[in-house]
Amino acid sequence: MTLKSRRVQVVEKELGMELHPQYIKFLDRYGHYCVGTVEVFGYSENFIGIDNYPCVIHTTRSMKDTYHLGPNHLLIAHTEDSDYVAVLDNDTGEVFETDINGYRTVVAPSFDAWFAMVRKQGYI
Repeated sequence: MTLKSRRVQVVEKELGMELHPQYIKFLDRYGHYCVGTVEVFGYSENFIGIDNYPCVIHTTRSMKDTYHLGPNHLLIAHTEDSDYVAVLDNDTGEVFETDINGYRTVVAPSFDAWFAMVRKQGYI
């Protein structure tokens, strides 16, 4: 059994879900990611509380109903088109975009693939 970092423990406890292993690696390495206009939500001990943006806890909680998120979904980013958000399905590892109507499009088969694509393109 691997011990989970404090970052992972806080996010899992606050959201009441077990995080996907690829997102756990992201949290452990980055906490959250912000370069230019690219921002991937996460959690860092440097955040002043969890009720602010770009905390994944805050964004997932506050937008859960708006974007029809399931119990194991994390809202991980806003897209260039502000009507859509990127969401990680912790069960499958897939990343999809969704809008307020609940229309979903899978954009990557895994968080790692999605994050690599976002970093390469420089936008979400």
